[in-house]
Amino acid sequence: MGNRKGLLIGIVYGTGEGGTQKSAFDDALSACGIHNYNILCLSSVIPEGSHVALVENGQRITHFYEWGHKLYVVMAKAEEARIGKYTVAGLGWTQNEDGRGIFVEHTGESEKEVKDNIKISLDEMTKRRGEIFGEIKFKIVSIKCFEMPVCAIVAAVYESKDWNPLF
Repeated sequence: MGNRKGLLIGIVYGTGEGGTQKSAFDDALSACGIHNYNILCLSSVIPEGSHVALVENGQRITHFYEWGHKLYVVMAKAEEARIGKYTVAGLGWTQNEDGRGIFVEHTGESEKEVKDNIKISLDEMTKRRGEIFGEIKFKIVSIKCFEMPVCAIVAAVYESKDWNPLF
């Protein structure tokens, strides 16, 4: 994939609802601006030289002409179909001075639960690496199920790629 110096990773987020959980998931992807891609989920490692930035809702980071392209993301996805219940998705990250870092995604029924689990995970994951990392940053979204299934998503978008035809 070549040199990754200067990679910009955008954090997108959104919630959705629909007649089925799949439809609610697509609605949440649409709110994130990434519903026309084939989503490929990555584990958690942020490459050296990367900059992570929150993308405000409504700001597009993807392009219509990329319909069907592969989109590499780290994603927290939470779904709920029980009326009256909340669902929460959160992504946390930390980076060292050269931009290397770690993402972690968690879901739950409260923002406190998700934030606490992100902190625990990142504390343990950074200790394993034996390096100094900066402060933990978060993006957490939640939605309550009123009548139809709901979905909450936070995703770190790395890059999109076209397909190489086989025939």
